Amino acid sequence: VRAAPHDDVLLLSSGGRAWRNQVGFVPDKATLGQLGLGRDEGLVGLEVLPDATPLPGDRTLAFLTRAGRIKRTLLADVALTPGNWATVVGLPDDGDRVLAAGITAPGAEALFATAGGYLLRTTMDAVNPQASGSARGVAGIAVRADDHLVGAAIVPAELTGGGPEAGGVWVFIATATGYIKRVPLAEYPHKGRGTGGVQTLKVTGLTGQVAAVAVGDETAGVDVLFENGKRQRIPAADVPAENRYRQGARLIALLEAGAPIVGMVVG
Repeated sequence: VRAAPHDDVLLLSSGGRAWRNQVGFVPDKATLGQLGLGRDEGLVGLEVLPDATPLPGDRTLAFLTRAGRIKRTLLADVALTPGNWATVVGLPDDGDRVLAAGITAPGAEALFATAGGYLLRTTMDAVNPQASGSARGVAGIAVRADDHLVGAAIVPAELTGGGPEAGGVWVFIATATGYIKRVPLAEYPHKGRGTGGVQTLKVTGLTGQVAAVAVGDETAGVDVLFENGKRQRIPAADVPAENRYRQGARLIALLEAGAPIVGMVVG
């Protein structure tokens, strides 16, 4: 992201914590441990808080968790001491982690994707903001007993109404065996919180389960991220446009054994 010298940077972690400071206090190079993160904690979001034009008071910090929950906190209620990490969302469940986080405006939406090929698209406006850092939010998706969440994404308010005129907004889906496709966001109906969503891929032995999901437009690039820290970049326009059921194409070159797909970013 781009930031001016006097802007603040907001780092958001998988442990539900936030760190704020001016750009100049962000290290040129640092390990996650040197940034103050725990052993099993990583970064899931990075935002810029401009010095010249403060954000409107209706902006919130939104967190989507592996347990399928949504937590919103008004940005004005997040009290951060510069250079120190603070807990913004409670994660009381064993193994729960934040999958996606960011600053949202009214109209933003949440996407949850499961390994079994289901995706929930739901609005976040109905989620009441919680100021307490220990509050854990509310239920987002109801995951089937034989399934589990593998990814989540925040759809910014400016994209939910149709997005960029050149190509619209797409949901990108990658599978464990290297298949990838993009589906128009408009093909996913809005569903209420606490529901299971709709099918986003017909999972087969050939495709493997869904491994990652992301949102963006076709003018961007797609970075497929692997567990060993490597990535593969694919032009978004090269990803086949499909409906919610087709498998797409095998464009992802899987790396050596032991390095599965762990995420995907469009930008």
